[in-house]
Amino acid sequence: SPLGRLCHARPEYALAADEDLVAPQSTTSTKVFMPDGEPSVHVGMIDLGVNAGLIRYFVRDAGAKVTLLTANERPDMNLYDCVVVSTGPGNPAQHPKMIAWIKDHVSDLNSKPLLGLGLGCQIMALAIGCTVQRLHLGQRGTNQPVLDLRTHNCMTTTQNYGYAVDSSSLPKNWATLFTHVNRGTCEGIVHESRPFMGLLFRVERGGQPCDTSPLVHNFVQAVKATTMFPMAVSRYHLPANLRKVLVVGPGGQRIGTAQFDYCCSSAVRAVVDSGCVAVVVNPNSASVSAMRQGLPQGAIVVYNEPVRPDVLLQVIRTERPEGALVSFGGDLALTAALGLAKNNQKVMTPLFMRGEPQHMKMGDELKEELLQDVKILGTDTESVRRAEDKWGFRSEVAELLGLRKVFQCVRSKAEADTAAGEFGFPLLVTVERAHGSQVEVAADQGQLEAAL
Repeated sequence: SPLGRLCHARPEYALAADEDLVAPQSTTSTKVFMPDGEPSVHVGMIDLGVNAGLIRYFVRDAGAKVTLLTANERPDMNLYDCVVVSTGPGNPAQHPKMIAWIKDHVSDLNSKPLLGLGLGCQIMALAIGCTVQRLHLGQRGTNQPVLDLRTHNCMTTTQNYGYAVDSSSLPKNWATLFTHVNRGTCEGIVHESRPFMGLLFRVERGGQPCDTSPLVHNFVQAVKATTMFPMAVSRYHLPANLRKVLVVGPGGQRIGTAQFDYCCSSAVRAVVDSGCVAVVVNPNSASVSAMRQGLPQGAIVVYNEPVRPDVLLQVIRTERPEGALVSFGGDLALTAALGLAKNNQKVMTPLFMRGEPQHMKMGDELKEELLQDVKILGTDTESVRRAEDKWGFRSEVAELLGLRKVFQCVRSKAEADTAAGEFGFPLLVTVERAHGSQVEVAADQGQLEAAL
């Protein structure tokens, strides 16, 4: 992380590259953490500045016994089923002893599984001869999209690192396991035939996205059953036959829609970086000029029109896109996508909306026009349908909980008390106000009154 301090005079800054930031963060003695039941595996975790959430996740959620080791300790592999080199701050090149140990470990044909996280992944990369470069500002923040090259599934991750691994310098038998969707940079490495893996992003939960949570479970299961190694990976590209991709945007920024504008801008950038022309319908006008900066002329075609079936039809007839992205425009775009499936294939078909106004209906001739081959990219329409069917979701929840209903609209404190008596606590309370809504969790009657 960037160094800084408050002072009255001009400070003399110490560069992070010249300072050992791990020693103050690492444990000074060996510590053992036990799960409630019988341990599934015994993990030796080298502490380079590990946070408690990672230990808790291995122990409580994965059921592993964790022995926390000091930063300079060489683990005795006869005592552990696997070794995890933890996250931490600072320059990975400052740990020559750890680099030498990992180099020896991966060279041993009988060595046990090794997982490097954050700084541990960077040290692993140096040990195998890969290039690690310092970033000017680092890669930090939540909601960073990362692509799993085993399954081509996209995950939302939390990242906080200052050194990047150059995937082009990976040696033979090593491959990129995860890549950043927007930047195309390496987010994880793996040996193609041996049980060694490194991840740059965070995997533990707690106030951050949970998409990466199964990775720890998968690693522990792989340690228990060594036949789950190796891991096969493949490179991901957009289909080669795509020349134009339709992106349905969120419109002008309003309260609660800024995240859709960011997603739409990122999607447009990804489409253009893939060599396709982005046809954007209903974008945020303030972002259009920013989208076009540094891009070749004609890379983005913008239609400032409302998201209606007849408008989308006309855009499709004019531009003839081969693919469509409908997951970045909020509820309106998702609702329009509910009719984009035909015969269980990802083919664009007429856009039907339940209860649509008369001016939004389409004749048979226009409907036939939409039966061209326009593939839906990303989330399939069946998943969109289940997510957008609010009444169906409520019915499923009510059935699972054995309730007659799962929500109730109230207009007074007396009605709220009656509903609380019917449902029981805890309750999710949404209070609608003139300037927006407020959501609170009420665990008892006092919290319910405070929320109201």
